[in-house]
Amino acid sequence: MTSSRSTLSTTPKRKHQRQDSENPENLHNVTATKKRRPGRPLLSFAQLAARRAARKSARRSRRNWKLSQLASPPSAAIQSKRRNGSSALERLPVELLERIFLYALDPNFCRASPFLASAVSSERIYRTLIRLAFFKDDDGSKISGDARERIAEALKPADYEAMPLDEDDRVKLQSTILRCRWCTGRRILAQLPALMRMKIQKYVIGAGIVLSDPKEQPQLDMLSVQGRFADDKSRTYKLYILKGTAPDGGECAIIVDPLVTLNIRWTEKDISWSHRVMDIRVLPDYLLRGRRTEDDIDLLEIFRQEYGLDGTGHDVHFSKGALESGIRTAITIRDMRALNSLLKVHEFFFRQRWETDPPLGCANQRPGQRYTLPEEFFFQAIRLPMPDAMHIFTRLFRCNAESIPPNSSELTQWAMDLGYGSHRDNEKMTVDDHDLAQGLGSFLLDFMTELPGYDDEGRRIAPDEELFRYGMINNFHAFYTHIIGEKYGPIAKWAYVVEETSEAVVDHYSFDAFQIWRVYVDNELNT
Repeated sequence: MTSSRSTLSTTPKRKHQRQDSENPENLHNVTATKKRRPGRPLLSFAQLAARRAARKSARRSRRNWKLSQLASPPSAAIQSKRRNGSSALERLPVELLERIFLYALDPNFCRASPFLASAVSSERIYRTLIRLAFFKDDDGSKISGDARERIAEALKPADYEAMPLDEDDRVKLQSTILRCRWCTGRRILAQLPALMRMKIQKYVIGAGIVLSDPKEQPQLDMLSVQGRFADDKSRTYKLYILKGTAPDGGECAIIVDPLVTLNIRWTEKDISWSHRVMDIRVLPDYLLRGRRTEDDIDLLEIFRQEYGLDGTGHDVHFSKGALESGIRTAITIRDMRALNSLLKVHEFFFRQRWETDPPLGCANQRPGQRYTLPEEFFFQAIRLPMPDAMHIFTRLFRCNAESIPPNSSELTQWAMDLGYGSHRDNEKMTVDDHDLAQGLGSFLLDFMTELPGYDDEGRRIAPDEELFRYGMINNFHAFYTHIIGEKYGPIAKWAYVVEETSEAVVDHYSFDAFQIWRVYVDNELNT
């Protein structure tokens, strides 16, 4: 009976507490009268939703504020706060702060305070930093007055006369800005026309070279002065060849590959000087293993083209670990475009470092052995489903055939499956895929049998003895006749016939500067 009375007496109280807890306004009163448990009291769904909405609103406000600061100069309110700030530096005019930042080129300047960061966060500062980082101007060449003024105008608000950058400064600046979020591929590519004009101003007009034919002057103006475009067909040329005369009377040919190179060839002296529009010294990690977006691959292709095929590779800084991590990722997600770009970077730079001496002032980055690909790349490729496994394997094989493990049972079994037609029932494979698989399987088995003989008595494989080099087949290799013969006929087209247009060839670019040039010219003509 006592238990029953106790139950009846507590029921209304519990019911009252439940009713109050369902009302968010009374929740605080209920929890205040109860004996609280340790810790923070639970919130109702309504209170959680209100907090979530407040956080979203705050994030949206901060994002809108940042965008407004990037799109417009500092407002009057910010200027007032800067004048009333505690720092004497913050009270300086924005123009003077920009000059100080560009003279020091110290990223800690932006981190000192939000006011200083907003003062140097504008499109003209970004534009100037990119031009300073990629414009090589430390060779001691003399520049005449008009050309010097045009270059100084292009680098404003930086002081061109007071802040020359040497090689180490430019490498440091490139490495710094390429890590910044504002330094996007589009901002970099947008500065290619200005960098080209600066090169022509320095090495053609500033060197005193005069065109032999005055009729060619409009073309030179189109290339060297902004806004001097004429509506003619010459803007579609991939190369501009102009004849000039040097101050000493010598004749020269001025060859301009738009947005890529400026080549001055002296006819009588048989001397040629090539000047790259962009002085590439750093390949950032995010291009090698990062977001893997189309814009990133486009920028990596432009960097490859701007560096050219005549460099030694010792003067470019990048992470080998990041590059090989990017290759593994591209194989895993079967991104052939990214894989092609990364393999070309890998093969070109490491081959060049192994086969050439570093230029004066550059550290020797020569590897300790001949050029090879990690064996794990080949194993990773053959474990993919067909036909992707075959296409990715052949791309790796074409990069360096001698890197395959000749004694691998797994690779041998995979080659036997290809040769015996074990994938005939695969609906994803075309007739050409089946023919290529059968020929490739037989060829691989023979090649793996002969490969150990290349290293007899510890002899290294010389570059001219490799089956493929920079994506092209070696016509003097012993297996060359087998590839184009009847025995491995199906792989002849893959290995030789179409190599001039193959994406594996090192001088093939999936995105090149000429596409940017055409768009730039069209935009200039329409404005």
